[in-house]
Amino acid sequence: MYTLDMAKKFKQLLQEKGNRSAITDELRGELLFKVGPGLYSDRKQISTLEYLTSRYPSAIFCSYSAFYYYGMTDVIPQYHYLAIERKSTRIKEDNVSLSFYNEKNFKTGLTQMTYNKINIAIYDRERLLIDLINFRNQYEPDYYKTIIDYYRKHINALDTVKLEQYAEKFKNSDHLLKVIYAEVY
Repeated sequence: MYTLDMAKKFKQLLQEKGNRSAITDELRGELLFKVGPGLYSDRKQISTLEYLTSRYPSAIFCSYSAFYYYGMTDVIPQYHYLAIERKSTRIKEDNVSLSFYNEKNFKTGLTQMTYNKINIAIYDRERLLIDLINFRNQYEPDYYKTIIDYYRKHINALDTVKLEQYAEKFKNSDHLLKVIYAEVY
C-alpha cells in the first residue's frame, strides 16, 4: 500500500499509476477514495483546507484566512478567503470568498506555508500589509486595528525593501507607503 502526500487529481494519479484500471482496483480495494469531483485520497475524508488546496492549486490564501493562519488574529474566518487571477475559472464553493487580482500583482508576495500539516499557497506578511491598507475600508475598524497592532509589535520581522518593491507594482504606491509608514512605523 502507498500513501498520498495529499489529495490528488485524477490526472496526477493516472500519471503515477499508468492506467485507469490500477486506479479502479485501488478504489474497489478501498486503498483509494474519491473525496471530491476528480479528487482522490488514501483517506475517506480530508479537511476542507486540504480539499481546497488540492482542488484549486493556483488559488492563494489571502485576507482574513491569511491573517488567521499567520496568527495575526484569533478570529476564525467565516469563509476560506482565496485570491485568483481575474481570467481564472471561478471557484464555486459555498465556503469560499474570492478576491480577483490582475496578472501583474497576482503572484507578488506568493509563498508557501505549512498549516495543520498541509502545504498551502499564501501571501507573505508584506503583501498582506499592502492589501490590508489597500482595502482597509472593507474591514471592521476593530479588526483592522488588531491586524495593524500585530504589525506594530512585529515591525522588526517586516522586510521594508520587499514592502517597497511590492508597493511599486500598485498604481497608488506612494499613497500606500505613506499610509503604511504612518500606521505601522
